[in-house]
Amino acid sequence: FLVSLPDASRKRLAGVECHTLASEGAAHSVCVALPVSYGQRSRQSYPLVLLLDGCPMLGSAIEMNRLMAETKEIRECILVNVDLPRGEADISFLREQLLPWCRRNYRVATDAIGVFSPRPGTAAAAAAQIDGLESIDSRTDAEPVPALVSGLRRRYATGGVYGQQITGLQKPWI
Repeated sequence: FLVSLPDASRKRLAGVECHTLASEGAAHSVCVALPVSYGQRSRQSYPLVLLLDGCPMLGSAIEMNRLMAETKEIRECILVNVDLPRGEADISFLREQLLPWCRRNYRVATDAIGVFSPRPGTAAAAAAQIDGLESIDSRTDAEPVPALVSGLRRRYATGGVYGQQITGLQKPWI
């Protein structure tokens, strides 16, 4: 009995959909995590965060993205993880199939598309080759999850600070 990480995330977390997109003989596994408010705000568009080959960190990425949005640190985002079995050769898949598919099926704010990968250099390479895509990965030696958190804060910040809305944390204890 084997359960994949995307399947586990989809079953454990609400608002996670998994799809398979075919491209030139290759199948790409795509998981989409919708913001908590997505169903209630039918006219709102959301920033899109592409997570390239982020399957091992998918659950953490979804949880951190949603927590930071809930605490008003960042804007709510649609998070899309895609596995790229051929690596660099799949840039055309991102540009020609995945991004148009995301825009057709979800309310994507086209001016706010970020890309991240746990593999250093992958997000920057994709952003350099695809117009409108911005790498949110500027790590040097950071682990992937803290680097993603930092990138989300930098790209989608609202000006809110964690704990600001919690009365007990607004004033010093002493």
